[in-house]
Amino acid sequence: MSNYRDTLNNLVGRARELAGSGAVRDVYEKGVSRTKSYARMAKLALSIKEDSDALQKLYAEIGRLFVEQNPIAPDEAYTDLFARAQGLRGLIEQKRREMDDLKADVGTDGGDIEVEIGSFEDIVNATEDEGKGE
Repeated sequence: MSNYRDTLNNLVGRARELAGSGAVRDVYEKGVSRTKSYARMAKLALSIKEDSDALQKLYAEIGRLFVEQNPIAPDEAYTDLFARAQGLRGLIEQKRREMDDLKADVGTDGGDIEVEIGSFEDIVNATEDEGKGE
């Protein structure tokens, strides 16, 4: 019992030394500082994402205005881009039609799927039979 008390007293004494030395305070301050840094990094990452999205929208608006002003005869540098855009518009329209067809098919059968599972006992028996190799 004496050994236990000595160990406990030593631990309490060491805890007091650490608290008095400022080591705990240093660890706390470093943790707070690191947490603030991570919070700022998260805010910056979100802000960068928002600014990048705004820039993409601006580029899209510039491109849309250019296409509207030059619908028939784009400059030579843009001919390939116009052709790719036309192909993508056709592909998008094709996929929209396919999605509409799928929606119509799903809508005609009520959308519910009925599954017959069976009774618990039947499932357990079948599983046991498979385990026995039957």
